[in-house]
Amino acid sequence: ATGSHAARARAAAGRGPHWIVNRTHARAEALARTLGARACTLDDLVGAGGVDALVSAPSASVPVLSGTQLAALAERAPHGRLVTVDLAVPRDLEPCADARVEGLDLESLRAPRPTAPGARRARAWSRSAWSVSSS
Repeated sequence: ATGSHAARARAAAGRGPHWIVNRTHARAEALARTLGARACTLDDLVGAGGVDALVSAPSASVPVLSGTQLAALAERAPHGRLVTVDLAVPRDLEPCADARVEGLDLESLRAPRPTAPGARRARAWSRSAWSVSSS
């Protein structure tokens, strides 16, 4: 549900999302239709180019994207950088040491002053965001 809320908030602000991924492709398609986005699989998204921001909120017990996959997305991003916002507890995005990946998670969002390198950029919610939703 958190991913759906994030996607709807971005759409209401006129900022996407462009892709919706869900463990159940039918749910991804339904949400994508209502938001004017495109449903795809996680593998399709990882192979895609043009993603510069990513919001993740599934209820997975292990990370859904590895640091290597995040670095590959950053390499193909329009400006060579990827901003990630991980809304899951526990985290669903593996930490990534690649300097082109700037990330926030719930702990850094709860801090009075986010200190993560990508805090300002993540708050700007870049144009090409996608949402991973468990709803």
